[in-house]
Amino acid sequence: MAGYWMKINTGKLIQINDHASDFIDDKNLAQKMGLTNLRNKFIKDGMRPEKQGQDREYIAMAIMKMGWMRIREHGIQVTFEFTDSLSNVGSKALDAIYEFGMDYLGDFSFLHIVHLTYSKKIKDSYALPFSKFKEMYKEDKSKILKTAKKVKNDFLSNYKW
Repeated sequence: MAGYWMKINTGKLIQINDHASDFIDDKNLAQKMGLTNLRNKFIKDGMRPEKQGQDREYIAMAIMKMGWMRIREHGIQVTFEFTDSLSNVGSKALDAIYEFGMDYLGDFSFLHIVHLTYSKKIKDSYALPFSKFKEMYKEDKSKILKTAKKVKNDFLSNYKW
């Protein structure tokens, strides 16, 4: 299972093992992301990104609010999580997903696109195969999230294959 942080506006991609722990434990990662001050604040505040802890989610959300997309691969499923208004950054998020997919995914990879609100709640969650995403992206990317299947966050257990 691989994980990445991707800067939505630039496409800059950084591979990591753990989204929150690596950010706190590796000062070079925060420096590469241009978020050294944020990392220093978290350390000063005593935050620890335990595997399922509250600090972990807070750290991940804070990084996403700085324009980074969280990407997690789980076998054929790849989850893309981002915050921001779809009208502001959604189009750029779709561009970033497309570029990532073209470089790293195959047509049978299954995308889970999660648009989060700033209060850590899932605003929308979509699922579709990369082949369908790619086809729709080339035709009219504005239709992707309008026609993709809206799903619950645990979509793999509920998705009709």
